[in-house]
Amino acid sequence: MKLAFINESLLAAEADITDINKLQKSLGIDLSNMVEIGHGTMATVYKVGDKALKITRDNKDVIHTVKAQRIKSNNVVKIHRLSKDGLSSGTAMLLDFVDGQLVPFSTGEWHALIQGSGMDELSDAIKLILTDTKGIRNKILTDYGLNDNKSRSKISEMFKTLKSLQSMNINIDDLGDNIIDAGDRYVLIDLGN
Repeated sequence: MKLAFINESLLAAEADITDINKLQKSLGIDLSNMVEIGHGTMATVYKVGDKALKITRDNKDVIHTVKAQRIKSNNVVKIHRLSKDGLSSGTAMLLDFVDGQLVPFSTGEWHALIQGSGMDELSDAIKLILTDTKGIRNKILTDYGLNDNKSRSKISEMFKTLKSLQSMNINIDDLGDNIIDAGDRYVLIDLGN
């Protein structure tokens, strides 16, 4: 049974809420006031009070988001609860709501910021992003108006987080559209495909 107040975009994520009461109870949150804030091929995300509810069919995202909590980084979205209750498919993740805008870099630009003009590794990029005033890093940052110490520091912190995730065998291939600028930091909001 699909409930009328649930946005039809749930169908786009192929997640079917079969029992809203069961889902609410398992998550410990009232879902009657949820508002869709985004959706893609694998997930739909809602704002529910001061939290975000992500209903996803991407098991890799769920597994990686849970595993990434171990590094206790402010650059990874915090997860509060998981549930499959009340869904015929997918997983519901109750997350911190991250207020901000998507970082404008495409995945290719993120990789260029990491690799620079050569094939630098993340460990090198953590330092080089702070000091490289020539080359591709400088050009990308200048093009987006982010060529300042604060932006470079936020990127360096994100690189440290990506390196920590990499050491846990969590490799994020698609960085574009998955990182939010929360003002004082960048936050990785999708750790799946």
